[in-house]
Amino acid sequence: MSYKKIKDNRVTMLNFFQCHEKYGKLHPVAAEYCYKKVFNLEDAPNEIQKSQFMAEYINLSSEVQKIPLEDMILPNEFCNSCGKKLVICDPKEIVIYGRDGTVIGKRYSGRCRTCAITDFLTFYSKAGKRHLNHNNSVIFISTEDTAFRREFLETFEWELLLGCMSFRQKCAIYNCTHGYMFKISTTIPNKRARVTENINKDRSYLDRRRFEDGFLLYLVEKVIVEFQIEISETITNRNALLDYLNERFYDGFLKKWANHSCELPGCKDVLVLDGNMKTCRTVCSVNKVQRVLFKTIGGHVLTGCMNTPKLGLRVCQDHEDTTARFSDHYQKQKQNNAAIADDKDEVDEESLNEDNETATTDEDGLNDNDSDPAQITTKKEKNGIYQGVIRICNTKETRTSTLYEVLWHTGQKTWVRDEKLPQHLRNANNKIVVQDVTSLGQPRQILGFTRNDNGDSVDLPVPEKKEETPDPSSLKCGTDKSKHIAKNKKTAGVLVMAKPCGIVVNIKELFNCESISQVYGHLHDLLSQDEYQSINCIVYDDACHLLKYSKNPVRKDDTNTSKRIATLEMKIDRFHYRNHVDPWCRRVCNPKTSDHLAGVNTETCEQLFSWFSKYAPMTKHMNRQRFIFLTLYLLHFHNKKKLSMKY
Repeated sequence: MSYKKIKDNRVTMLNFFQCHEKYGKLHPVAAEYCYKKVFNLEDAPNEIQKSQFMAEYINLSSEVQKIPLEDMILPNEFCNSCGKKLVICDPKEIVIYGRDGTVIGKRYSGRCRTCAITDFLTFYSKAGKRHLNHNNSVIFISTEDTAFRREFLETFEWELLLGCMSFRQKCAIYNCTHGYMFKISTTIPNKRARVTENINKDRSYLDRRRFEDGFLLYLVEKVIVEFQIEISETITNRNALLDYLNERFYDGFLKKWANHSCELPGCKDVLVLDGNMKTCRTVCSVNKVQRVLFKTIGGHVLTGCMNTPKLGLRVCQDHEDTTARFSDHYQKQKQNNAAIADDKDEVDEESLNEDNETATTDEDGLNDNDSDPAQITTKKEKNGIYQGVIRICNTKETRTSTLYEVLWHTGQKTWVRDEKLPQHLRNANNKIVVQDVTSLGQPRQILGFTRNDNGDSVDLPVPEKKEETPDPSSLKCGTDKSKHIAKNKKTAGVLVMAKPCGIVVNIKELFNCESISQVYGHLHDLLSQDEYQSINCIVYDDACHLLKYSKNPVRKDDTNTSKRIATLEMKIDRFHYRNHVDPWCRRVCNPKTSDHLAGVNTETCEQLFSWFSKYAPMTKHMNRQRFIFLTLYLLHFHNKKKLSMKY
């Protein structure tokens, strides 16, 4: 039966079923009328046609008698591969979330026997893999048993973008509004009854994870359509899907906004940089296992693992079986003995000024994500850093425990007590392997640890490190962000590059801290592109350190771009300039002395962060794939809003 006839049958049969329900079966007159209406017959049907139609009616009416027509989800009419009409089949119960509450609907699938495709409206399945299938249907299916009304997702999109509403807040409001917040789950012994009644009771409640998963898939569909991205990845593995999409989304983002130019002052020749530490995410606690490289210049930044920790652990799934918390038994003993000897309750006289008031130090300028460099060791001991265990070199029995001499992947050897070394690592014999990857245009080297069955070893290639040429005129400004190391294990936020008109042209994740080396490397990669050859002035809140770094003889002549950066005008934004006290800095980096900054909004990044930082509670527990996707989407929306484009 065709798609249209199936749909019309439901409308007609539902109406007649309700009218003639008192007969306990379909009335003969109603059956004849219904048959003629559905198939546009003028003559009365014969008995065989009547019986066939009544059998079909009974099947359909049993499916739809308790389900409104708007809650029936039909697949697409035609196969998106061969264009043939699909066969409607396999009705299943599905939970539909919408503005008016949760309902149980009926989802039909469509099959194409020629292409071996099963269509589920918003996605299709082929050879065991599911692929996104864009359409403008009123229902958006995220999984086989979960769907959302599209207007519900569209409303939340505005609440997210304009009201900064989190997924958790939206779910709490939804559940409280419709009375699902305190609904208690019940178990129904009857398996047949559990299919519908258990769904009604247990899944009326909108779960945050289910909602976030469905909404992000909805945004993926929008990005694919807008940037015309061909997706070959299955939607079953959402992380793999976002990995594939993010590369193309990022490239599209850069191309779309690189050529932006408007009449606002500074848009054509000024670039504003700033880092936002609040919008960060939690990462694995294994340190010194990745090198961030740069496409257009040599050098690297040594970082820890960028993956998200496994639930309940401080390390990711890749490092769960090959790493342990770094420990040094004898060094710990020395520190404990020294701490006992120096344990005094005295006031440090040097920390008080002449008026017996506590003096202000550099630490007062640190935000919640920073920590004092003098306390880094203590912080790491408390929170724990992890390293790869290469092998056990020796063992030693003591009166209270067994000590193991561990060779760590960093080359250090320490003695570790048995209770601090997992059982499966006490006979470890691993080797280091190096993998070269590129993510979002950023080359990286990743260290991995595998079992050393052959007895050989692979050492990490150490790139040549250039020594800085000493500068006799060291700056007195306390604005060097290299000392602001993030507490625990999380990223140092993001580096945003924007034009003074507010259009963001690039964004990069920062690791460990907002170091000058990272800022310079990302800036070098951006200014190497043809679209940014007109830039004459850089605005950065730590421009004094960046300027000295770029002019250092060790790198200023490396490339044509580095030569150009060394000659660019670098100024501090007006808001942060008052914090800089060094005479050289105040003379050279004063924004008031630049002709390029006349009437230019140097605070465009700070203004962006006043909105962007509100998403920090949402992003801090996201994995890398979701963090990058949502960040790009938010900044893309910000740019479109700045241009007052139709969204």
